[in-house]
Amino acid sequence: MKFIFRILLFLFVVQATAQTQLQPTLTLSYKVFQNGTEKDGVLYKTGNQSVFFYQRDLAPASTEKEEIVNGQTVQNISLSSGETIFGNVESDAVAQTVFSSERVFKNSEYTQYVVREKMNGIQWDLSTEEKKIGNYTCKKATALFKGRTYTAWYTIEVPMLFGPWKLHGLPGMIVEAYDAENFIHFSLTAISTEKQSIDYKPLDIKAAISCEAIFKLKNSQTNELKKKIQTKLPRGASVQITAVETKWLEKSCN
Repeated sequence: MKFIFRILLFLFVVQATAQTQLQPTLTLSYKVFQNGTEKDGVLYKTGNQSVFFYQRDLAPASTEKEEIVNGQTVQNISLSSGETIFGNVESDAVAQTVFSSERVFKNSEYTQYVVREKMNGIQWDLSTEEKKIGNYTCKKATALFKGRTYTAWYTIEVPMLFGPWKLHGLPGMIVEAYDAENFIHFSLTAISTEKQSIDYKPLDIKAAISCEAIFKLKNSQTNELKKKIQTKLPRGASVQITAVETKWLEKSCN
């Protein structure tokens, strides 16, 4: 009987060890749906800087499950880093920089990379179209960013340069945003101006690389994974790796 090993990769970010105290003046919580998966995002604004990341209540676990598909035995394996905070994005409006974390399989192990990009203004097309979302009157904006066409609904009732993930540059708080393919959808669920101190492990930016460099690394990781896994499989078994290059949020660096 032919065995098929299907590897499902859930890439979470390993945090830096140093910790600092954030004292945000504004905290925005988002419900995020990405490629059929739901997660929680939080955006902290501190003056001219912001920090965005995803968070889980419990650390995800690696699992294995065997099933029969069309008469073939399929071994589903999910791999995770066990992190509860991942996908960090640190933006600085004064320095005009964005640092984000990426995790890539290289040299037989997962390695975290920090990517440095310029915080160039996204070329939003501001529309006169309006709609009510919750208690906010929102205006519509669209833009091509990172290879995807985004629609954002924002409100000028809360002036805010920063938005969820790397979306930024609108004259108001983003209440809802999504891409044309419905790959990702951000929905604001809560806003707080309560003063509080938050423990945060900042990204190590000393060895930050470019967006182009991380794309090269990500493009090569599929073959590295297949080669490593294939050495552990019985003769005649095949490997199907899913949720890697076809599941990236960013399609390009611009």
